[in-house]
Amino acid sequence: MIVQASQRRTEENREQLLFAVSTGESLPLADGSADIVFSNFVLHYFPETSAVVSEIARVLKEGGHFVGTFNVTDVDEGFEHLYNTPMPIRLGQGSDSIVVQNLIKSRTELEDALKQANLIVLKEEELEHPNAAVDSSYLLKDRIHKHAVLFVLQKTAQQEAQ
Repeated sequence: MIVQASQRRTEENREQLLFAVSTGESLPLADGSADIVFSNFVLHYFPETSAVVSEIARVLKEGGHFVGTFNVTDVDEGFEHLYNTPMPIRLGQGSDSIVVQNLIKSRTELEDALKQANLIVLKEEELEHPNAAVDSSYLLKDRIHKHAVLFVLQKTAQQEAQ
C-alpha cells in the first residue's frame, strides 16, 4: 500500500506527503508534526491500545486528525477474560483467504485510550466488513461479536490536571 501511495504522489504534493511504515509505539515523526494520521485495522495487533493511541496523539498537531478503522469486539457476559487474547480472523473468502491472529479488543478499551490521548470523536460509523470474519476454527466464536468501526478523531488541547 505504501509503494502504491508513493507512486501516486504528484510533483505538487511530493514534499507534503510522507508515507512511513513503523511500529505503532514508535512513530518516526516529531511531536506535533502531523496534520493527519491514518490507521487501517492495526490496533488489534497491539496488546496496549493506549500506548499506540498516545503515540499517534503525540505526533498530531493540535487540531490534527486521526482517521482509523478498528475491530472492536463485544463478548458475552462471563467471557470478559477473552479481552486481549488472540482470535483467528479469516481475511478473504475461498481458497485465496488467509487466517491471521487478532487480539480481542473492547470498545471500552479503545474509547478510554482515545479520551486519555485527548482525541475527540468527530464521526463514528459501523462498517460492513464481510471479508474479515472470525474463523470457524475458533471454539468461542459464538461468545464474541466483532464489529468494524471507522472513527474520525481530532486532537484537542491538553486538559489541565484536576
